[in-house]
Amino acid sequence: MHIVEALTIQQDLDPYLSLKGLAGYSSLSRRTLQDLVNDTSDPLPSYRIGGKILVRRSDFDRWMARRRNTRAEAVARLAAADAQALLSARPRK
Repeated sequence: MHIVEALTIQQDLDPYLSLKGLAGYSSLSRRTLQDLVNDTSDPLPSYRIGGKILVRRSDFDRWMARRRNTRAEAVARLAAADAQALLSARPRK
């Protein structure tokens, strides 16, 4: 017979956050988050329970990831590719 003295369970949490909790997590104001929840074109996914608004952390993270500004990164990649092409080009004789 094997007796277990201690059991540790590690689980990544995906909590539901109030707007106040989400403000602390995201560094956005509660007012800004309220506006994002009420946005008609692409609202922040949320749940209304009574008068309370809750947002699942993973939903917020996915929603934010879609808004990542990649223009600067794309320009940097193009510039690096152009620089590499210029460096590897053979001089004309």
